[in-house]
Amino acid sequence: MGEVNVRKNIRDLTAGELDNLVKAFNGIQSLPPDDRNSFFVIGGYHGEPFQGAGYSSPSWWGGYCNHGNVLFPTWHRAYVLNLERALQSQVPGVTMPYWDETEELSLQNGIPPIFLQRSYTFSDGGPPIPNPLFSYKLQARLTDRLTQIPDANYSKPVGYETVRYPFSGLVGTPHDVEATFIYNQELLALGDEVTNQMLNDNIVNWLNFPVIRNSDGVRIPAGVHDKFENCLNAPNYTVFSNTTSAQRWNDDHLNEPGFRPIVPLESPHNSIHLAVGGFNLPKDGNS
Repeated sequence: MGEVNVRKNIRDLTAGELDNLVKAFNGIQSLPPDDRNSFFVIGGYHGEPFQGAGYSSPSWWGGYCNHGNVLFPTWHRAYVLNLERALQSQVPGVTMPYWDETEELSLQNGIPPIFLQRSYTFSDGGPPIPNPLFSYKLQARLTDRLTQIPDANYSKPVGYETVRYPFSGLVGTPHDVEATFIYNQELLALGDEVTNQMLNDNIVNWLNFPVIRNSDGVRIPAGVHDKFENCLNAPNYTVFSNTTSAQRWNDDHLNEPGFRPIVPLESPHNSIHLAVGGFNLPKDGNS
């Protein structure tokens, strides 16, 4: 029987395990963009460059990624496994760690510090390298074929470097390029300590957002932490798995005595996307 590889909390990795993870991510980010194990290709399964049914259809935003249907949890499990195997092609035995968004350190402080470091120095010494867990520089152009959706043009040029909140990543039009540059320069002038704190404050707010009252005055937990707990109360896998099925179940049971809305697993997942990777929309250089 083969050795069992354990996926650990990223905060609990040893120095050597973290070194291996960074080496592996640096390796797949350095592969040609047409290599099946490259970060560019694997990232495209989940989002840009949009592929499959999502290439140009707004009803399938995100390419291959399944949202709003029962495949949401299982598709993402297969996706993580594919990413992990790509990492293992660079560093055999490395595993994909997880970020526990519900642990106390996250609720109080936000994202693990490794994601906030622009450079990484390996534990055995040597010169630092750009931290592949901080950002990724595109090796090929991304063209947004979904510009009929009236929010933004997500096209990006070769060499574009990914950003997280509070920075803007909109560079799909000449106006966006100019406005984003001005806006991001203002943030860069504040320094990493300030912008990292802005990101962590945003994450902490999303995780701990206080309860809200519905139209009947009932207090409903709204934070991501509470959503993760509440999704375990789903009556079956179908409504647990995705927002579409959960909304239908809630609509069908709305008038029952003691009704409490079902929260699907997809809901806190979507919220964390916005908390970490969301952007501020610059207008004429201002947020």
